[in-house]
Amino acid sequence: MINQAVLKKLSLFLILGLFLGASFSAYSQGLRAGARLVDALTNETQILGVLTRAGIDDGPARSVQDSLKLSWRALTNSESTPSPSELQAIIRGLNLNDPSDIQIRNQLQSVLNRPADQIGQNEIMTAVNNLIYLANRHGRGNAMIMACSSCVNSSLSQSGLRFTLQSVEDSTTQNILQSVLPSNPQALRSFISTRMRQMGLGDYSRVPVNMVSPEEERTLGLFLAMGEHGTAKQKELVNAVVEFSRTSNGQTNLLNPRNPHRFWTLFSEEMNEQSMDNWSRMLRQIASETNDEAQREEAFYVYLTRQAGDNPQAQEYAQTLRSQRCFFR
Repeated sequence: MINQAVLKKLSLFLILGLFLGASFSAYSQGLRAGARLVDALTNETQILGVLTRAGIDDGPARSVQDSLKLSWRALTNSESTPSPSELQAIIRGLNLNDPSDIQIRNQLQSVLNRPADQIGQNEIMTAVNNLIYLANRHGRGNAMIMACSSCVNSSLSQSGLRFTLQSVEDSTTQNILQSVLPSNPQALRSFISTRMRQMGLGDYSRVPVNMVSPEEERTLGLFLAMGEHGTAKQKELVNAVVEFSRTSNGQTNLLNPRNPHRFWTLFSEEMNEQSMDNWSRMLRQIASETNDEAQREEAFYVYLTRQAGDNPQAQEYAQTLRSQRCFFR
């Protein structure tokens, strides 16, 4: 049988889809006539109405609603949902330096005051994506992490949601997110560069831009901080990922186009010690069996297929992971 950690990562977006599809017309009734998008996004009932109009079913819509709630918490450092005027003031007051972040804020601000019932699905989902993006990048002291929507639920991705925001329960991860990682994106980038240099993982300034997107830098920072602040099992997994990143000339390159793995994102999911053990064992074994780092992606799929054996479901999961390339850029 394929190990349970892999099965969880592979099947989340498939399994959740079995429970979706409930009628959602009652929520669309809660969308007040003439309400602006900013009014709807700061009202729990009207959020669901807006998402219904965007073509999202009940289950995925509630996941989006949860991500929006976490976004408010990250931006306000409060459990309370902000008022429309408070939300606009928060967004306006963000100290942004990155041109792409400024563009995202401008795009968001351009639709917030428009009537929600006159905005199309693409614009609604773009606004939601932009809110989650800004909360992840510029939220302060929050124990939350971003995840790719397609890895959580295929229906979310198909509806236009790029990523979700999830709260973190693990106390070590919480401490790193709240107390170790800088909240400022520029400071976070500097932290990543310093840690990669200290750990001998490569020069971050020379990493191709398509290897790590801006919204993923917090996840990368979490992985690098685990090497110093994690538990014994978390550090062991970090070391296994480092081994998987070793090149044929004996150096280590974490973000390598020849071996474009994304196992540094593993800590964006909650894992118990057994799951971490399984991941560590698998990555070390694959690394030991392949001297050329360019062969490791194929070796990963071969390993999963071998572990699947004659189990049809496990074989299907292994094939899905190959086609989706969830762990490779």
